[in-house]
Amino acid sequence: MDCPRLLALVANVVPAVVFPCSFIQLDSLLLVAQQQGVNPGPDRPWWFNLIPMVLIFMVAYFMLILPERKKQEKLEGLQKVKEKDRIVTSGGIFGVVTNVQRDAGRVTVRIDENTGTKIKISLGAVAQILGDEEPS
Repeated sequence: MDCPRLLALVANVVPAVVFPCSFIQLDSLLLVAQQQGVNPGPDRPWWFNLIPMVLIFMVAYFMLILPERKKQEKLEGLQKVKEKDRIVTSGGIFGVVTNVQRDAGRVTVRIDENTGTKIKISLGAVAQILGDEEPS
């Protein structure tokens, strides 16, 4: 598309407030810019234009894909919770799993060996699985 057609197209789309000058003035400004030999920039290799796209994909990977993988790994780890596992809750409570109710999404945890105190927590509140209960 040549420049006068482009200017005419832009002038039809953009209101007259933006372009208070006439088409003749715009056309003459374009000719002056062409005559002065505006430098389009240094010649670059073809792969130089791919750098922004690569950066965008890297940012998308670290902001979208990687957190989803970590979330998926945590969910898979929670499916491995079984009785007699030592766990740490997200609140920092250490205990031993005594019952797992997967359909309800609950875990019963014994937090005191002497009194046998038990609490029920959400399966999602399990922050870390430390392993099987140590033999006493």
